[in-house]
Amino acid sequence: MPAIPCSTDGLIIGPFNLCLDGKDLGATTGGVSITQNREYTEIRNDQTRTIQAIATVTQDFMVTVTMRDLTLDKLRVLYGVREGLSNDGQSMCVVDNPTQSCSFPEEFALTVAGPGPGCGYRSFHFPRVVITPSTVEILIQRDNPAEVAVEFKVLASCPEGLLMCVTDVADKIATAESAGTATLSDLVCTDAVIPNYTTTVAP
Repeated sequence: MPAIPCSTDGLIIGPFNLCLDGKDLGATTGGVSITQNREYTEIRNDQTRTIQAIATVTQDFMVTVTMRDLTLDKLRVLYGVREGLSNDGQSMCVVDNPTQSCSFPEEFALTVAGPGPGCGYRSFHFPRVVITPSTVEILIQRDNPAEVAVEFKVLASCPEGLLMCVTDVADKIATAESAGTATLSDLVCTDAVIPNYTTTVAP
């Protein structure tokens, strides 16, 4: 008879936050998807009918999410306005001016911070991403908040080649909780602490 899993220590469920260059991206819907895609080539020779080896040809990481916080600073970033996160003003204009534009999308650091195993917290940090949607579609409905799907493509950092780091702080949070001092100060998105959506570990 198979063993019935009774422990919840390995389960992950709960709210999360996204930070782009240390700035919280606000409300999202439908969760966040972190995807790795690989392409392989099969190596065969004339001396056998079977595959001799399989080699990795390409490897891509992507993060996709549907945003509902559509303030102008975030829309500027989605539409490729450089340094849009730090721009102020009450308007946004997209201009086709090849002499004053750059063909390379602006790069950011992205952090997904949220629940982890054992009622702890986990962060996914991508030191170098670009926003590369083939289509930017803002969906406006009468009975639902406006939203837009966003895709972040992960680039390798230089010179280390770092793509992604996953960090669990469950032990740190549990230790702090036992001392009555549990906070989220260890969950940092670049240089900014993520919004404090809870301060203690679930019992």
